[in-house]
Amino acid sequence: MEIIRAIYFAKENVSDVLHDLAICIRQRHELKRPTSHRHSARGNGRGGGKLRQHQKVVMAHTEIVRLKNAVNEHDHIAGPQSAPVTMVEYGNFECIHCGRAYPEIKKVRKLLGESLRFVFRHFPNAQTHPHSLRAAEAAESAGAQKKFWEMHDELFTHQQALEDRDLSQYAKRIGLEADRFARDMAENTFLKKIEADYDRGIFDEHVTGTPTFYFNDVRYNGAADVESLLSAIKKADTEGLINLSETPGGLRGLIDRLRRGTGG
Repeated sequence: MEIIRAIYFAKENVSDVLHDLAICIRQRHELKRPTSHRHSARGNGRGGGKLRQHQKVVMAHTEIVRLKNAVNEHDHIAGPQSAPVTMVEYGNFECIHCGRAYPEIKKVRKLLGESLRFVFRHFPNAQTHPHSLRAAEAAESAGAQKKFWEMHDELFTHQQALEDRDLSQYAKRIGLEADRFARDMAENTFLKKIEADYDRGIFDEHVTGTPTFYFNDVRYNGAADVESLLSAIKKADTEGLINLSETPGGLRGLIDRLRRGTGG
């Protein structure tokens, strides 16, 4: 937890912290290996060449990274538990890439309806996005008044205006109790919850940037446009419960209509 506070308040670079941790782990592992093994791995002989070839083969395969912290009642969830696919986003309200993904995700959610469960988890980075932590606090305060998703939409729609006075305007716009919101923000009521999300994101899930997505607990590393997201969802739906091909024009037709803004 001390490292987390250092990242937030001393504004250490997250990537540097993770890099240093990785070096320590690798060094400890190396010291535990027998000396003969360490020499042979670095040798220039035939054994070393085979090792390098093996490493190239391993790197050629995409590693499957699974979500370690299951979706639970403390998460912000849109969609039923019975949905064939659950999409988890580790996001940052000030991140430009999250902002670009936001309308694409919104289109996908509208298209799939009850067939998709969407979960948002905080991953603000005060180093690169100085307003992201306050924005996350605003979202949590709204969530306490049952309006997390309304604030979520306001924050992503107005990413360039995330000062405290802007957050108060959004709170008023979505109908929050003004005094309660102001008190939450002044007292940092939800800071520990956001830190916990961030903590689990770094140390359990090894999230290093935003947005980071999971579909049915498997990390997704592809693009965040409508077509790519729908393809990932189709792949995650191993039981074939979401049948987009039944719509006239199939998947391509749906995507074209979404881009034109005509809906399903």
